[in-house]
Amino acid sequence: MAEFRLEEDHTEEVIAEMEQAVHNALDIIGDKIAKYAGELAPKDTGALAISFDHVIDDGEKTVSVGSALEYAVYQELGTGNKFEPPAEWIEANAKRGRGLDSWVYQDEQGKWHRGYPIKGHHMLQRAVENHIVEFESILKEELQG
Repeated sequence: MAEFRLEEDHTEEVIAEMEQAVHNALDIIGDKIAKYAGELAPKDTGALAISFDHVIDDGEKTVSVGSALEYAVYQELGTGNKFEPPAEWIEANAKRGRGLDSWVYQDEQGKWHRGYPIKGHHMLQRAVENHIVEFESILKEELQG
């Protein structure tokens, strides 16, 4: 039987390379999800389409993709019956209940507006679901590289 001896321990280097590969894959995937979500976003001014970005959590090995625009969540999830309103909306409209046909709100400049329910576009959800095989391939490729 052949004798096997470990002359040098490269465990730390291997782990570091694997962690870097996972980070690279998450970065590529995050960029792609942001791009695909932008392509699926409704185009009024185009601001939402270019607002998607991603953040990597190396400790959790996750990537979060979203938009800093205040109205992005409403475009993603919808409003009215499809949306859980913020606490201040529930309080202000308590008499009217959930699933409002419309609601009134005041913007930061003090101007009043009436809001109407919209159906969610689910840009982020579809960006992930429609490309899951591609994302798996990216992760596999980065880990094998």
